[in-house]
Amino acid sequence: MKEIRLDNKDRKLLKLLASNARTPIDKLAREIGLGRSATWKRIKRMEKERVLLGYTVSVNQALLGREVLAFILVGSTVRKERELIQALSKWPEVCEIHEISAEGSGLLIKVRTRDHQSLMKLKDRMAERVPEAHIRVLEVNRTHKETLLSI
Repeated sequence: MKEIRLDNKDRKLLKLLASNARTPIDKLAREIGLGRSATWKRIKRMEKERVLLGYTVSVNQALLGREVLAFILVGSTVRKERELIQALSKWPEVCEIHEISAEGSGLLIKVRTRDHQSLMKLKDRMAERVPEAHIRVLEVNRTHKETLLSI
């Protein structure tokens, strides 16, 4: 994949959009020191180049009953990994699924649940689905930094 070069104004624009995708174009233009039209062209160019893939919202998970954040490691003994990924993708508690190479490879799954008991039930559901897998739960005590953007 070809790497896209961004200048400082592009980076600042991305950071502003990441913090609030609904920021008015006039404010974005002022913040990066360009006119409205030039700022709009930068946004459109980054959309066309697929640097900007979409605009999202930030949700307070605790207010929606998802207070517990955890990562689950599923060991590489899973033979039907593709099927497992498809199944887990449909579970509402599952936020992200990553194939990893650490600890003999496998899956790293980010989940959010109501409480510790719900997390353990989720682990049990996974174990029932793939009894041969080694499953390890890493419950997050406190998050110090969480961003969707690293520029």
